[in-house]
Amino acid sequence: MFESIQNKYKMMMVIGAINGMRDLGVADDDILVRVMRLYGVTREYVLDLMKTEAA
Repeated sequence: MFESIQNKYKMMMVIGAINGMRDLGVADDDILVRVMRLYGVTREYVLDLMKTEAA
């Protein structure tokens, strides 16, 4: 249970970072690299969340 809460929290943090950087006009490629480095997540994870947030 604790792990699922951590995963949800990380997902919300990543989504917040994506939205914040988009609001600042940062290019999607730069967002991808920065979020991967900042949160230690995979490229596919970030791309999936970026598609979800764009819809």
